[in-house]
Amino acid sequence: MSYFSLCLPIKADKYLLDRLDKIFYLSKICYNGLLIKKNKDFDKLINTPEYKRLYEAKNWKELSKLQEDNGFSKWGFTKSMQEFQRVYSSYVSSEVCKDLALRLWKAFQGKMLFDNKTHMKKQNDINTITDRSTHAFRFFKDNHRFTIPRINMDVPIKIKNSYEFNCIHNPDNVIKYCSIKRVFIRGKYKYYLLLTIEGKPALKRFDGELKHTVGQGDVGIDIGMQTIAITTPTSTEIKVLCDKIDRINDDKILLEEKMIRSLDASNPDCLYNNGVRKKGSKLTHKSKNYKKLAIEHKEIVRREGEIRRLQHNLLALYILSLGDNIFVEKMDFNEIAKQFHKCRDLTRKLRTSIRIKAPSMLVRILDTKLQNNNLELHYVNSYKTKLSQFDHTTLEYHQSELNERTKAIDGHILQRDLYSSFLLMNTNPDCESINIEKCNNRFNDFLIAHANEIERLKNQEYNTRSIGVKGKYN
Repeated sequence: MSYFSLCLPIKADKYLLDRLDKIFYLSKICYNGLLIKKNKDFDKLINTPEYKRLYEAKNWKELSKLQEDNGFSKWGFTKSMQEFQRVYSSYVSSEVCKDLALRLWKAFQGKMLFDNKTHMKKQNDINTITDRSTHAFRFFKDNHRFTIPRINMDVPIKIKNSYEFNCIHNPDNVIKYCSIKRVFIRGKYKYYLLLTIEGKPALKRFDGELKHTVGQGDVGIDIGMQTIAITTPTSTEIKVLCDKIDRINDDKILLEEKMIRSLDASNPDCLYNNGVRKKGSKLTHKSKNYKKLAIEHKEIVRREGEIRRLQHNLLALYILSLGDNIFVEKMDFNEIAKQFHKCRDLTRKLRTSIRIKAPSMLVRILDTKLQNNNLELHYVNSYKTKLSQFDHTTLEYHQSELNERTKAIDGHILQRDLYSSFLLMNTNPDCESINIEKCNNRFNDFLIAHANEIERLKNQEYNTRSIGVKGKYN
């Protein structure tokens, strides 16, 4: 069964805000207390003769059993958290602490397996607390009220539209658990109620009709680091991903440079005479101006994330309106980001574009929306199809460089991404081969749509370099 989240704002007075702040503060204390205890216990364990013997012999099975016997497991972490929860039981429930213990256990596994560092939570690091038993946080569907029995609080939740009402009151949906989330917006925290619901979200309607409809037909999408090419049997186009955050990202870079200069000015002992920072120095002194810039930077990052999420959702809805049989190349964007990070020859803008544009988020959103409509996103095997090398007219493969943005197909110069999306649209249902018959039948219509799209791109004032519209097309 699928799950989705519904975010509802909590309109609270100063009394409730103070209580919520205290719950988050005590949750941080419980998390850090358990982390300190487990770090000490683990340091003692790795120095025991038995642990050293098993580690040198690489007997991982017995070593894992030894760790579990000493409390390094899910059950061990939740049991150890009880001694911290008892001290603050009037505010923090055992179920909330259990969720915090599971978070710490997930982070601690990296230390046991890969010797990663586990960090203490700062004042504002914990921004979501969850009760998976619906005992500490309760939401009543009948009167739309949210209660926190620990502090005797009862807050009415305002349902703004029919979408939220239908998601809550759908008989097929079940509210599994509640969470409280806080977001730092314009210098202060705002609190939200997150309902994790088992089922499917309601379809949005306007005046009784569906607001977003799903089209019919084949659609091929070729997603790059900065652009996306979309092709249907009658049209083709290329779009820049999240074009509205480019200006915000430029402002963020300028603000980060101001913060660096302010931090250097407040810590002159950490710099050499030529202005270079000393290796291993800690910049502890932070001026009032730096703190103001840090708050402004946090707000820009939040706005950037919200705009990115909104644009990806709108683009996913647009793709759904074109067709219901959508093909996309299966790519591991995390691995690509790691390769970009290691490559020093690439420019800084190219290395950071995958983080700013977040193409994997678009694929995830599109897949979720298809599942909500009982459809499936088709992932094409890139190793077997070799879309960037294939020519459907000659059935041959031609290796090309990454910086070559055009391809010569049957005497026509085509934009590389648009042609890849054309091949994706004509992929067989097995997602491992290209349907040549479909390609031949649709190629003439694609050439007309391709010429119109290239003309549109040439008339634009700004184009991303990766599109490559300066080439000679005919």
